[in-house]
Amino acid sequence: MRSEKALLAAIRLNSQDILNQAIALGAVAIKCLLRNDPNRGVVVSCFARALKCRWNVTKEDQHLDDAIYYYRKAVEVEPIGDESRALHLDDLGCALWQRFSKTHTTADFEEGRSVLEKAISLPDVAKPAYLSHLGRLLKDQAARLEEGKNAALDVSLEIHLQAISSVTKDFRGPPQFLHQNLARAYFERYAVSSSHPTDSLKEFVMEKVNGSGHRWMFLFELAALHRPVFISTGHQSEADKMVDLLRSALVDSPGNVNIMLALADILEQKGIALASQSILTEALHFAEESIKATSEYDQNMPLRLRSAATILAHRFDLGSDLPDIEQAISLGEQGLQSPCLRQVDRWKVLGVLASHLLCRFSSTEDPADLERAQSLLQEALIMPDLPDDAKSSYLREHGKLLYNKYKLDKNPDNIEGSIQSLSSSIELADSQNISVAAAYNDLGNAYSLKFELNGKIDDSRKSIEALLKAIACIDRHPIISVERPMYLHNLANSFFLYHEKSNQVLDLDHAISYYQEALDVTDDLSVQASNRTGALMNLNGSEAISSLALAVELMSEAIMMGSNRADQLRAAKQMAWLPGHIIAFGLAAGNTPGDIIQLFERGRSFIWNRLVDQNTEISDLREAHQDLANTFEVLREQLTRTRAQSQHDVAVEYNSVLKLIRQQEGFENFLLLPARVSRLQDYASFGPIVVLNVTLYRSDAIIIKSEGIVHVPLPLFTLRDCLLKGIELQNALNDEDMEAGSTLFHSVLTWIWEVVAHPVLEELGFVGSCQPGESLPRVWWAANERIASLPVHAAGDHKRALETGASCSVIDRTVSSYIPTLRFLGLSRERAASLHSEQHTEAPGTALLVQMPTTPNDKDLVNVSVEVEAVESILSSRLQITNMDRPKRSRLLPSLSSCTMAHFACHGVAHPEDPSLSQIKLQDWLYSPLDVRFLLKTPMPKCQFVYLSACETALNKATGLREEAIHLSSAFQMAGVPYSVGTSWKIDDSFSVDIAEDFYSNLVQMCDGLDFSRSSYALHNAVMKARGRGVDAMLWAAYIHSGA
Repeated sequence: MRSEKALLAAIRLNSQDILNQAIALGAVAIKCLLRNDPNRGVVVSCFARALKCRWNVTKEDQHLDDAIYYYRKAVEVEPIGDESRALHLDDLGCALWQRFSKTHTTADFEEGRSVLEKAISLPDVAKPAYLSHLGRLLKDQAARLEEGKNAALDVSLEIHLQAISSVTKDFRGPPQFLHQNLARAYFERYAVSSSHPTDSLKEFVMEKVNGSGHRWMFLFELAALHRPVFISTGHQSEADKMVDLLRSALVDSPGNVNIMLALADILEQKGIALASQSILTEALHFAEESIKATSEYDQNMPLRLRSAATILAHRFDLGSDLPDIEQAISLGEQGLQSPCLRQVDRWKVLGVLASHLLCRFSSTEDPADLERAQSLLQEALIMPDLPDDAKSSYLREHGKLLYNKYKLDKNPDNIEGSIQSLSSSIELADSQNISVAAAYNDLGNAYSLKFELNGKIDDSRKSIEALLKAIACIDRHPIISVERPMYLHNLANSFFLYHEKSNQVLDLDHAISYYQEALDVTDDLSVQASNRTGALMNLNGSEAISSLALAVELMSEAIMMGSNRADQLRAAKQMAWLPGHIIAFGLAAGNTPGDIIQLFERGRSFIWNRLVDQNTEISDLREAHQDLANTFEVLREQLTRTRAQSQHDVAVEYNSVLKLIRQQEGFENFLLLPARVSRLQDYASFGPIVVLNVTLYRSDAIIIKSEGIVHVPLPLFTLRDCLLKGIELQNALNDEDMEAGSTLFHSVLTWIWEVVAHPVLEELGFVGSCQPGESLPRVWWAANERIASLPVHAAGDHKRALETGASCSVIDRTVSSYIPTLRFLGLSRERAASLHSEQHTEAPGTALLVQMPTTPNDKDLVNVSVEVEAVESILSSRLQITNMDRPKRSRLLPSLSSCTMAHFACHGVAHPEDPSLSQIKLQDWLYSPLDVRFLLKTPMPKCQFVYLSACETALNKATGLREEAIHLSSAFQMAGVPYSVGTSWKIDDSFSVDIAEDFYSNLVQMCDGLDFSRSSYALHNAVMKARGRGVDAMLWAAYIHSGA
C-alpha cells in the first residue's frame, strides 16, 4: 500500500511533507474502500497511524481525537478473527492512554483498559508489549489516586512483571521498552535507597528481572528516572543513585555504549553542580570509552565526539587548563569534518564548537576565535530544521560573542547587536528552561555596559530587571545555584551604577544588600550590612549606656529562651548590635575605657563565653563555698548536656546561682573580667590588645596596655565606608582581571592603614624600628562584627613600603594575632603555660599531618601532597611524624588526641547559617563531619598548635554571628589548642605550599626545640618574605594567627 510506504518513509526520514502525503493517500484509500474488502481493518488502522503521527508532531487535541476515531473504526470493521486484531486493539488502547494522560477522563481510562485487556486475551507474540501498555495505563491512573494509590501501583507492577516474564523467542519488540515501563512503575511505587541503591531494590521484582536475562535494562531505565529529579531539585543524592545503578548495569553489560554515555552525562552534570574537576574527569573517561566503542563510520560518532568535547570545556571552565579547551576544539573539528555527520545533526556540532572557541577566547583573547565562532553560529542559525531551544541557545552564544567583540573594538554596534541577540534568545526560550537564567544574566551585563557608555538611566534599569529575572530562574532550578553568587554580584554592581546616577540612598542600600547576599553564599569573605538600630539615637550617652547595661543583664536569658538551637542562634543574631553600641555610648557618656571593656566583654561572644565558663577552674570557690560550688558545677554540666528545648529552665537556675556567687565577698567578678583596671592590664603583659569598634554614631579603638587603658578616636573610620570597603575587598578577590583586582585590593589595605591601623600604632609608639637582636612588638586585635571582614593585620601601603623602605604597614611595625575575647586570651595562655611545662618532661612529641588530595564531592587539591611532604621534611628532625592520607574521622581521632601539633591540608567550609556546623572535609565528611561542634567535644590534651591550610578556617559566614568569632580555627583553641594559623578566604594551593614551608622553616630556626609561642613570628616572617619577593597581597594577607 502506497500510504503505508509513505508513512514508513515519513517516520524514517522525520519528514512532515511525506507524512502529509501518507495522510492524503490514506484518506483516498478509506474513501475507495469496499465493504467486503478483507483488508479494510488494516487500511483504516494504517490511516489512523498516520493521523497519530501527525498528533505526535502538532500535539493538537483534535488530531489525537481523529486518530482515536479511526482506530475505533479499524476495530469495528475488521473481522473478529483478523490476525492483526490484537495489534489494532493495542493501538486504540495506547491512543486512549495518551488522551487520558492529558484529560484524565474516566471514560478514556475504562475504554483503554478494556481494549488492552482484549488484546492481551488474544493469542499474539506481541503479548508482552500489550501487557506493558496496560501496566503503563494503570500506573498513570494510580498516580492520580489519593486513596489506594499503592495498591493500584502494585497491580500495575505485577502486570509489568508478567510482561517481562512472558517474552518468548518469537517476540519481535524491543525488550528495553518493557523494562522502561516496569522501571517507571517501580519508581512510582518504591523509593530507591540512597545507601547502596542497587542492593536496596525489592527482591520479588529483581527475581523476575534477573529471570528475564536483561537486568541491565531495568537498572539503566530506573537510573534514567532519577536524572530529571536531580536536574529539578539539585539533590546530589539523586545523581548518586543514578551513578550506582548505571555502574551496576555496566557490570552486567560491559562495553555498553548507551550506559557509558548515560554515566558520562550524569557525572558531567554532577561535576558542574559541584564544581569538581575530578568528577568531570570521570565523566570524560566514560565519554572517551564510548568513542572507542563506536565505529568511525557510525553516524553517532560526531555526537559522541561532541559529548566528550563539552565535558572538556566544562573542566576548562573550572581549571583554566588550556590543553582541555584545545582538545575540546579538536574533537569538535573532527566531528564537523566527519563523513558520517548527518545534515540533521550538523547544527548540534556547529553551535557547540562555536561555544568552545568562545571559551578559548576568554583565555587567549585571540580575535581569530571570535571570527571562527561567528561564522559557525551564523551557519547554524540559518539551518531550516534548527529547533527553537537550540536556536535560543545559539542566539545567546552570539550575544556573548558580540559582547566580547565590543571589548576588542569598542564598536557600540556590537553592544546593540549583543542585546538584540540575547533578547531574541530569551523570547524563543521556554521560561522554565534552565539556560534562560544565563541569558538574562548576560543581557543584564550587556545593558550595564551600555549604560556605562551612554549614561541613560533606562539602560541601567533594564540591566537590573534582567538580572532579577536571572536570579528568579536560579531560585526555580537549585542545580544551577553554583551560579547564584555571580549573578547576585552582577546585580549589586548594577544597583551601584544606578545609585551613582540616581543619588538615592535606597539604591545604594539595594547594592549593599545584594553584595551581602552574594557574599553569604560564596566561599570567601562576608560583609555584614548595616544594622540600622535607631532606638538609641534619641538618648544621651548616660541614658543609653544604662539601657545597654540592662540589655546585657537580660541577654543570656533572652538567648537561652530559644526552644531549639536555631532559635537561640536567631536570638544571638538579634543581639549582635549590642557590643558595638556599648563602646560608642559608653565613651559618649564619659565612662572610663576600663569600665566600658568590662561591659563590652559581657555583651559579646555569648557562646564563646559560655564555653570559657565550662572550662574555668573553680577551686577557689569550692574552698570558700563548697555547697555553692557543687550546685554551680551540677548546673554547668547540665547546660552542656541538656537539649536546647530544656536549656532555658536550666539557664535561669544557672544565672540565679551565678548572682548568688557574685554576692559573696571576693567573688564579685566570678566568671567576669577582673574589676580593677590594673588586673585588666595584666592581659597586656606580652603586648597590647586593641579593641576596634565602628557604629553609625562613632568609631573608636580602645587599647589595653600594661601601663593603662586608653581610647583612640577614629573619626575617618565610618560605618558606611567600612561596609563599602568590605564590598570592594570582595570585588577585588573575585575579579577575573587579576591586575584590576590587585589594584583594588591594595587601595582597600591602604585605606585601612590610613583610617584605622596607623592612628592605633602611632598611639602605641610602634614605628617599625627595633634594636639589633630585638623582635617587633606583638599586638592582639579584637574587632566588632562589622570590622571582622577587614584584614587589619595586613593594612598598609605595601607598594610604597617596598619601593622606599618606609614603615607604612602593620607588618612593618608589629606582629599580629587575633582573639575573640580577653577571657579567651587568658584561658589560652593558661593552657599554653601548662603544655609548655609538660613538654620538657616528656619524650619528643608527634606532628600529625593530614592531607586530602581528593575529597568526595569536591574539587581536587593537587598540591597538598607536595605541601605535606615539605612540612614533614622540616619537622622530622624535631618531632615524630604521623602522616594521614585521606583519613576518615574515626581514624583521625586517636592521633589528634595524642599529637603535639596538627597540620591539615584539605578543604574547609564555613556554614552560612550555623557556624558550629563549619567543618574540615575528611574522607567521610558527608556523614561524619569534623565540624566545630565535634571539635569542641574532642579532647586534645597535648596539642599546642594547629595549622589549617584550608579555605574558610578563620571565617564566620553567618550574618549577625560574627561577634561570636565561631570558626574552625577558634574551635581548636576552645578545645585546648593555644595557637593556630588559618585563612580568611580562598587561597591557591600552590601558594599554600610556599607559605607553609617558610612558616615551619622559620619556626625550627627560632630555637633548639619547637616553641609554638613563636608561631606568630614564624607566620609574620613567612608573610614578610612573600611580600618581599613580590607576591600579591591578596595571597599572603589571607593568613592570620590566633590565640595566645
